[in-house]
Amino acid sequence: MTIKQNEFMIGVMVTAATLIVLFGVLWLGNTNLLNSGLTINVEVKDANGLTKGDEVHFRGLKVGTINAATASDSSIFLKVNVKGISDIPIDSKFTIGNYSLIGGKVIEIHPGHSKTMLKNGALVKGESESGLSQMTGKISELENKVNKVLTNIENITNEENSKNISQVLLNLNKTIENLNLLINHDLKKSLVGINQIIEKNKEPIGSIIDTINTKAKDFSELIVHSKNASEKLESLLKQINNKQGSLGKLINEDLLYENLNRTLQNLDSLIIDIKKNPSRYFEVKIL
Repeated sequence: MTIKQNEFMIGVMVTAATLIVLFGVLWLGNTNLLNSGLTINVEVKDANGLTKGDEVHFRGLKVGTINAATASDSSIFLKVNVKGISDIPIDSKFTIGNYSLIGGKVIEIHPGHSKTMLKNGALVKGESESGLSQMTGKISELENKVNKVLTNIENITNEENSKNISQVLLNLNKTIENLNLLINHDLKKSLVGINQIIEKNKEPIGSIIDTINTKAKDFSELIVHSKNASEKLESLLKQINNKQGSLGKLINEDLLYENLNRTLQNLDSLIIDIKKNPSRYFEVKIL
């Protein structure tokens, strides 16, 4: 072979080897040389201030950046390039949050548990994470309240108000001391008076207590008698309701009541007739 033929063969072999290596990289890595890593499209309702170049975190570690952001009528599409991790479960969550108190935005990947992994170019739904943004707002609100309290304290503790407060506290202290003296004096007098009353009335009080005890005993006996009478009355009412005895039958049986009523009516008629015509029933002889 000539030198030119050798150079041609070497060029062909180098070109073929390059193509084989390139094909292997594209097939094994499922990517291309111009854009290494895993590309994922994240659809969100609101980007919350995210822009191209913002970071993508995986469990707090930076693993990529936002390469592009496009808008549609109802959504924002963020093109995310992830490097350093190749396997992201398909049920992972992509959330927009803050990673600093000054408002820095980030997409945080929360890995799921699925055994199926996201493929290059996959479209996923993203959501907002309110963590630090709400905390920042609350801190700002708390700061305003603290400033108002400090301002009020400063107004209270100026020189003129401080003198007035000191005078008020001094007067209050004196009032409390006088009140304590008055209470102690009156309390002692009251206790002495109560002791004297008890001492003078020991016997009457004892007699009253004895009388109360006696009345209580009588009252207990009265309750027992009342209970017995109540039980007897209850038993009598049960007998009447059960048609036991003459009274029970008289009250509960209509036929007996009607017969008795009829007899009384006949007796009443007889008495009236006797009064009008006694000669019908009595024989009067004149000697």
